[in-house]
Amino acid sequence: MDDGPYDETDQVIDDDDIVEFIELEDQDGNDEEDEGAEIMGASSGVRRDTESDDDDDQLQAVNMVADDAEIVFDKHAGSVFCCDLEPVNGKIAISGGEDDRSFVWSTSDGSVLFECTGHKDSVTCSSFSYDGKFVATGDMSGVVQVWQIESRSKLWSFETSDLSVSPTNRRSL
Repeated sequence: MDDGPYDETDQVIDDDDIVEFIELEDQDGNDEEDEGAEIMGASSGVRRDTESDDDDDQLQAVNMVADDAEIVFDKHAGSVFCCDLEPVNGKIAISGGEDDRSFVWSTSDGSVLFECTGHKDSVTCSSFSYDGKFVATGDMSGVVQVWQIESRSKLWSFETSDLSVSPTNRRSL
């Protein structure tokens, strides 16, 4: 018996099985904008329905992520590329980012102790000395600086065009 183009491994979907129908061709000829929106909606796993406020509330609830952080370091204006924790007692942290800034932070309350100023490009290296008394920072333009924690002052600055750090002794700065 011939069942047409179907064989026994094919699954037939009834109209009752369809949850949502999505048009693949845009009527106004602007496929790119709508295609991106459909892909974003599909990847989130949430059915998008712009006619109902309840669905918008549900979509927002699904996208919310629980934040259990006790302290948030939020002074950078962009991505953070590097960070280090003071090795003696962990009471201080340093971070550097794409906003050309490096901050020395208190890990007890999240306050900024001081900013390591003078960088010309994204800060991609920041590290404490072995005893936690100094920090070194470096940016993508080749500016390297050493700061004393206690006095919050810059002790040394150097500018180069090419910079590399030995992978065997990263604390050599």
